Amino acid sequence: MVTHDKIQLYPNTIKLESLKGFNSRAEFALRYQTLLYAWLIFNIHYVIYQRFTKKALNPLVDSTEKHVQMSKNILTNSFEQIVLSSFLQLTFVSFAEHIHTLKLIPLINIVQFLGRIAFFAGYPFYRTFGHSLTLTPNLILMSYNMYRLGSYLNLY
Repeated sequence: MVTHDKIQLYPNTIKLESLKGFNSRAEFALRYQTLLYAWLIFNIHYVIYQRFTKKALNPLVDSTEKHVQMSKNILTNSFEQIVLSSFLQLTFVSFAEHIHTLKLIPLINIVQFLGRIAFFAGYPFYRTFGHSLTLTPNLILMSYNMYRLGSYLNLY
């Protein structure tokens, strides 16, 4: 639905011609990644909040550290997925046509943002759905980037 303009996730003010160069496509991607960076900041503050409320201020004390382990695990997983996604998206926009950048970058970031929320809400027992929502776009981007790299290197 996104690729056929049934759902438009980008502002009407964006003109397709403005995304012809890598710099403009990278800028467009980075703007949508703000959702993911905001989520990362939320997770950092959540760990801090847990440390204060659970009296686990010293990370070297094992007896209190177990109280913040869950929030630290969520932060670590979010950080890994978001860093990976950021680099994959920048690589994607270096290979992709400007029309695909316009339509897919907002979708990727919204899906991943929702995935991070689902991961957080379902942790630890029901985290799989949220993790899948985040990991699947990364795997698709990686596959596309690897395919385009092979084409770029004239391997096929």
